[in-house]
Amino acid sequence: MATKKDQWTIFLPALVIVYYFVKEIKVGEPFVYKYQKEFQNFTDATLNGEIYPYFAYACLIATIPLCLFTDIFLYKPTMYLEVFGQMGYRVALLFMNNILSQQIGHAIWGVSMVSEIGRYGYIYGKFKKDEYQ
Repeated sequence: MATKKDQWTIFLPALVIVYYFVKEIKVGEPFVYKYQKEFQNFTDATLNGEIYPYFAYACLIATIPLCLFTDIFLYKPTMYLEVFGQMGYRVALLFMNNILSQQIGHAIWGVSMVSEIGRYGYIYGKFKKDEYQ
């Protein structure tokens, strides 16, 4: 009979792989610009000059603090930040239609993208070197 540790050795990598797969499938990602331009009625100048730079600035500002945060608190809080950031971005994108909410949504998305480091490092931090190939 398998012990609880052996069950986690099989279940946890499978769960992480399923999470990777679901997270990386972004069917609507190529159509965000078109959606914001046609359905939310933002102009090209507004999108490129006032909304999209918040993603890049958030990534730039959040990189070092999130690396330190991941080292101090380990991986799970960083992974939760990524998940909640993705949900916050989607809510702002779909249900809010002003410039400020789109800027906040893109800033949240930037922080979420930076917090992927927790997801990438989690599998290596969870298992010993002899448990993976």
